[in-house]
Amino acid sequence: MSFAYRSTVAVRRVLTRRPWLYWFAVVGLAAGLAAATEANLAAVRRARDTWGYTTAVWVATADIEPGQSVSGQAEMRPFANAMIPARAMTGSDPGGVARQRISKGEVITSVDITAGDNELSLVPVDWLAVVVAESPRSGATVGSAVRLAADGVMIADEALVIGEVDGSILVAVPEDVAPLIPLAAQSGTLTVLRVP
Repeated sequence: MSFAYRSTVAVRRVLTRRPWLYWFAVVGLAAGLAAATEANLAAVRRARDTWGYTTAVWVATADIEPGQSVSGQAEMRPFANAMIPARAMTGSDPGGVARQRISKGEVITSVDITAGDNELSLVPVDWLAVVVAESPRSGATVGSAVRLAADGVMIADEALVIGEVDGSILVAVPEDVAPLIPLAAQSGTLTVLRVP
């Protein structure tokens, strides 16, 4: 006789003499299955609630370039809460100008716009604006992301063109690298690198 056969016979004898063990096992398995099913259903309900509830947010109705007014180019639309980005604009007309390019259909956030109406209002928080004289010109325009290098060394890993001043470009850079830009420009080795 095989071990499996002997084990099966032994289990049957025990269950025949003590039928309550069989029902105890059945009830235990049913309770475990019910608990697992309830946990899965609760997760489904939470996901459904997240997607089911909506909030009205401001959405761009046209492509908005940096420096352009947002007024008249956005409308309130309901979005599922799970799809709304952090700092999304709700409530009254956001007004102001675009700090960066906003595509049609994109939810407008407080990071995307600024209350001012000049190029200095496009400068991100904790950044400074510096004038960069280019020769030759890079072709960077307002809203272009660029990097600044001099003598083969990257001075600013991130920078943003925010305007033009007397044929030179006005570039916003992080505050800690701003003092290096005029020094590199004075040496004549400052290069504006376009970021794709």
